[in-house]
Amino acid sequence: MTDVKRMRALKSSKPIKAFDVALMVIMAAGAIALALYGFFGAKKGLSVEIACGGEVKSYPLGENREVKLDSLTVVIEGGAAYVTDSKCPDRVCERTGRISREGQSIVCLPAGVVITVRGEGDIQLSTGQRS
Repeated sequence: MTDVKRMRALKSSKPIKAFDVALMVIMAAGAIALALYGFFGAKKGLSVEIACGGEVKSYPLGENREVKLDSLTVVIEGGAAYVTDSKCPDRVCERTGRISREGQSIVCLPAGVVITVRGEGDIQLSTGQRS
């Protein structure tokens, strides 16, 4: 870029106003608060719900086991759950990693599988009752 083009670009740009700075600070603070809540605020889960083909099964996070489904395997060990041996082409569910906190989930769209960590006071969306 030549000096003339830089000068024109500089003249045509608008200066940052106090409102812009305040908005950036608020957005940064919100992002930090969400990150801290996700890291420290979410409680350790008690069980894992695996929904596949209209069936929902629940397994305690405290017991190590492998749940083999048609298209993938869910491994529960060390208080966390993760997916291995996925037969879907992109394997996003495998790259999701381990989940162990309330509300975390792994979704495999090609296989139609949803794995969700549940806690003590979770509300069932289908019935509106606490589990």
